[in-house]
Amino acid sequence: GMVNVPINDRIAVRIIEQYNKRDGFAKSTLTGAELNAEDVNYIRGSILVRLADSWDLHVSLDNTYSENEGQWLALIGATAAGNTSVGLLSGGTATFSQYVNPTATRLATQTTGPNISQNWGAAATLSGTIGSVNLKSITSFRRMSRSLRNFDQAQTPYTVFQFDNKSRQHQISQELQL
Repeated sequence: GMVNVPINDRIAVRIIEQYNKRDGFAKSTLTGAELNAEDVNYIRGSILVRLADSWDLHVSLDNTYSENEGQWLALIGATAAGNTSVGLLSGGTATFSQYVNPTATRLATQTTGPNISQNWGAAATLSGTIGSVNLKSITSFRRMSRSLRNFDQAQTPYTVFQFDNKSRQHQISQELQL
């Protein structure tokens, strides 16, 4: 939902919130994880202030949090090396080829997640006029944090292409327009 609130003739506030929860499209036969299930929460708040007749300040903050149990990946083919790897891991009882099924919705995957992503940011825009010159200054900061846990890309009961990954990013920008 969204709420716009004029505080007075110079200040206005806006708040936006969205929540989305979705069941998975596929399921792991090994872990029970619902693959491609998603739980996302987004919120943004902003304030607009008319500082003077020709000057405005707009400040906004936002946050997105997302969590899922794993991605729905299906094998569309196998190589000789893949068949050899799964054969070695299974003690000679299985091959990669037997798990090839591009339309499968029940997969023998080790994926359990959770895969978590959190992004937040802040931005401020100051705009106005000095004489006959229009001026706009845009400053922003964004932070991203992501954690992929027990992410199995082989889609077999055997750990062939599984990894955990944590990543973080920070971005800062400043723009001046004349």
